Amino acid sequence: MSTAGKVLIVLVMLISFVWIVLAAGVSRVNTNSNTRLAELTKKVEELQGQVKERQDEIVSVVTQTSQTQEKIDREFALLRSKQSDLERAKSKIADTLAGVKYELDILQGTVKNAATDLGHREVELQEETTRLGTDRAQVNELMADCANLRNRLSSLRKDFQTAYHGNIEMLGKVSKTTEAHSGSAN
Repeated sequence: MSTAGKVLIVLVMLISFVWIVLAAGVSRVNTNSNTRLAELTKKVEELQGQVKERQDEIVSVVTQTSQTQEKIDREFALLRSKQSDLERAKSKIADTLAGVKYELDILQGTVKNAATDLGHREVELQEETTRLGTDRAQVNELMADCANLRNRLSSLRKDFQTAYHGNIEMLGKVSKTTEAHSGSAN
C-alpha cells in the first residue's frame, strides 16, 4: 500500500476515533442536557405551580387590600361625617357661648348700673329718712304750736265772747241810759 493510503487509513482511524469521542461527547452532552432539560422542565412546572399559587395569593391579597381599603374609606367617610357634625356642634356651641357672653356682659352692666342706682337710692333713702325725721320734728313742733294757737284761740274766743257780751251789756246799759237821758230831755 501506498504511503498515501497508509496515511489516509491512519487519518481515517484517527478521525473515526475523534468521531467516536465527539459522538460520545455529544451523546454525553445530550444526556446531560436532556437530564438538565428534564430537571429544568420539572423546575419550570414547579415554578409555574408556585407562580399560580403566588398569583392566587396576590389576587387574594389584592382582594383583601381592596376590601380593607373600602372598609377604611367607609370608616374615613364616617369619621369625616362625625367630624363635620362635631364641628357644626362646636360652631353652634361657640355661637351660643358668644351670645351668652354678650348677654352676661349686658347683665353685668345692668347689675353694675343697678348696684350704682341702689347706692344712689340708699343715699336718697338716708336723706329722705333724715328729712322725714326733720319734717316729723317740724310737724310735731307745728302741732305743738297749733295746739298752743288753738288754746290761745279758744282763750281769745272766750275773751272775745266775754268782751262781746260785756260790750252788748254795756251798749244795752248805755242805750238805756241814753234813752233815759233822751226821754228826760224831751
